[in-house]
Amino acid sequence: MSAHHVCFCLILSYAGAGESGKSTILKQMRIIYSEGFHLDERKEVRQVIFSNMIVAFKIIAEEMRDLGINYEVDESDVSLYLISAYSALICYKEYERVIAAAEDIGSDDPFPQQCLVAMKGLWKDDSVQRTIGRGNEYALHDNIQ
Repeated sequence: MSAHHVCFCLILSYAGAGESGKSTILKQMRIIYSEGFHLDERKEVRQVIFSNMIVAFKIIAEEMRDLGINYEVDESDVSLYLISAYSALICYKEYERVIAAAEDIGSDDPFPQQCLVAMKGLWKDDSVQRTIGRGNEYALHDNIQ
């Protein structure tokens, strides 16, 4: 019996807690020792990843409100601060709206451009990053980072 067959048997016999990495190890073994994943499997996983990202950003926005964390605004130019603060807040709220309105994608659908822009915009914000850093205080999956 080969080493990867022994490892596979050990993993299958391991009764670990949820989210302990059993499936991840099996998937990694499949990539390393097998042909990898077929196109239809990759498309299916792509849909799950998109859905998980939408859920994660919704959770982050909700936790920011619950924790009283506001979005960061660049205050380096004091003369434009009030205008830029207002504009930034409108922009962040629009990002939240786009993510909240996002619908699941089909296996052949492209990643919605407006969601990509919103996620990238929110991801850059220091307050969002601090909220993600506190993900152990609420139900945020580790894989968002």
